[in-house]
Amino acid sequence: MNTDKTGPARAFASSGTKLALAVFLGGAKGLVFFTAVRDYPTDVASAYGTSLTITLAVMMLGVGLNVIVVQRLAGKATRSGLLPEETGIVRSMAAVAVASTLVLATGVAFAGLAISLLDENGLTSAAYWSRVPSLLLIPVENLISGLLIVRGREGANLRTTLENFILTFLSALVLPWFGLDAVSALIVIGAFCVIIDILTVIRQWVRLGPVGKDLVQALKNGAPEFFSQPAAHLRTMLSAVAGASDGLIMMSSFAVVTALASRVSPEAAAITAVLISVIRTIVVPLKQYGLVAGKLTKAARGPDADPRSHMRLFITMVSAVMTLLGITFIVAPQLIAYAIGIERPSGGAMAAIRISGVQLLMEPLAGFASAALKVLTTPSAAMRPLMISMFGIALPAMLVFHFAGGLTLIVIWSTLLTARLVFCVQVLTIYLRWERNMGVPHAV
Repeated sequence: MNTDKTGPARAFASSGTKLALAVFLGGAKGLVFFTAVRDYPTDVASAYGTSLTITLAVMMLGVGLNVIVVQRLAGKATRSGLLPEETGIVRSMAAVAVASTLVLATGVAFAGLAISLLDENGLTSAAYWSRVPSLLLIPVENLISGLLIVRGREGANLRTTLENFILTFLSALVLPWFGLDAVSALIVIGAFCVIIDILTVIRQWVRLGPVGKDLVQALKNGAPEFFSQPAAHLRTMLSAVAGASDGLIMMSSFAVVTALASRVSPEAAAITAVLISVIRTIVVPLKQYGLVAGKLTKAARGPDADPRSHMRLFITMVSAVMTLLGITFIVAPQLIAYAIGIERPSGGAMAAIRISGVQLLMEPLAGFASAALKVLTTPSAAMRPLMISMFGIALPAMLVFHFAGGLTLIVIWSTLLTARLVFCVQVLTIYLRWERNMGVPHAV
């Protein structure tokens, strides 16, 4: 049996890092502005964090189109442009983008109405509504991103993400110099995000090269195409969203959790929002590694191949990093608090950071392996366990504590930890079942 693990490890680290880095930098953009509002009262950070969480939840209604574009055009698009049959596919995808934009606009409006009705000081409304225009660009941005991937221009996506992160970091650095009031600061942050997203679409379109002209024509015909067969394009749009169902479950749950935390105190809401953003920034890129691990493991065929050995190797590599990170959260919460913009953290905040560290220790299974199992078993492998842990445990428990008057910051994060543990156990069960199906005995 071939026991050389250097090749798989190198391929895993290289491919996974390219995918994860773009996702990590994209997620880190939202975290950067927490440092820009650290000198304002706690309710400002709370408002920004609540808005960010709700925005991320609503965004999930507009994602997934890039995956369908890749599925339908892989190996077809040329560097000099699109062939006639390919143009028809892109026109159909543009119609799906129209459907996605309409659904997204509806979600944006309902979420904004709820925020406006519940917002007591206008801060969350200011943070949310100033960001709304860029949300409506998500379907088109996904469409362009898919075309870049089809043309072998993944590096262009990473380059754009890196440029955006640098611009965001610089703007967050200079924002406090202007001495803006809280509402103005939140509006400026939202407006900056809108400008960045508009520039993102423009830069990605330019980097498409000759295909960009075909895309413009397809977008012009997108609306008539949609209205000719609205039901069919809506179904395609919903299948795209279903591909990101785990993200939709998590972000919608986190939106409710953040809203409940705001009923505890501004500090609880701020800490909850920023920690959710931190964990998401870590776990979402981890899922990219999981997808790469699943593909490499599935490709390990032949008489000398041992797929289980591949997965064990990948899990070990991820565990080494996540253990170090989790222990840092547990033993040095003050350092983590300072790094994420929490000034003078309370005892509850320190406990929440430590609990987050314990959760990070589970992520080699809960985040990484669950993503790998989507490739190794079925794309919906994690959906049922996730629904059980979030909709069946976390949210009902928090609602009970809320109405009983016992909801605190520590209770919120202890409940989230318990739900993640349940999810982790379910993922482990699926993983061991996969091992059995591979015909390889496993250690208990």
